[in-house]
Amino acid sequence: MTTSTHKVGPITHDEVKAAYDELAKLGESTTLKNIRARLGDRGSLETIKKFRAGIIRAAEEEERRKNPEIPGEDVRQVFLGQAEHLLLTSYAAGLRRGRDISREIQAGLVTLEVERDQLLADFEEGQRMIRERDDEIDRIKQAGENTLAGERQRVDDARLEAHAARMELTAYQARTGAKIETLEEALRLAKDELTRSKLHLAKAQGKIALLSRTGSHAIGAVP
Repeated sequence: MTTSTHKVGPITHDEVKAAYDELAKLGESTTLKNIRARLGDRGSLETIKKFRAGIIRAAEEEERRKNPEIPGEDVRQVFLGQAEHLLLTSYAAGLRRGRDISREIQAGLVTLEVERDQLLADFEEGQRMIRERDDEIDRIKQAGENTLAGERQRVDDARLEAHAARMELTAYQARTGAKIETLEEALRLAKDELTRSKLHLAKAQGKIALLSRTGSHAIGAVP
């Protein structure tokens, strides 16, 4: 909407009439605010309302003068009352509908906020569960690594013990082998000595037997 050139000072009836006619020609609404905007935001709405009422009355009188068939004031008032009633009824219905829509929107917003809060809570709960799972996995992994390290240490200790036992067994076998060899050698020497002793004993027995026979003959030959 185009406004008029800015002026200063109080507004006049002619200025309001000119603004009213310009708005009508442009097909725009002749509301008080539009008229005041055409006047460069000058004048009070009460003054503009008074001038506009006079302009409308003058226009109506001119229209009735040109067209006498236009209904009189009483019929006009009935039409205006009915139109005002319809307008107010429509306005009230629209207002109620607007309030209903507003309540529906508000309820929808509340529902969306609840759903948003629930989603945030679910997301945070999911994050918490993931952190707990990660911590549990880390604990299990650490426990497994500790257990594996302990098993490895026990295996290494067992290997060292087995190696030490083998070394000790080898040394024992070496010592025992040497003792066995020594004992076997001593046994062999003892057997040889026993054999020689038996030979000496047999020889001695033979000599004794021989001497015994010789002595008996000698005794028998004595006179």
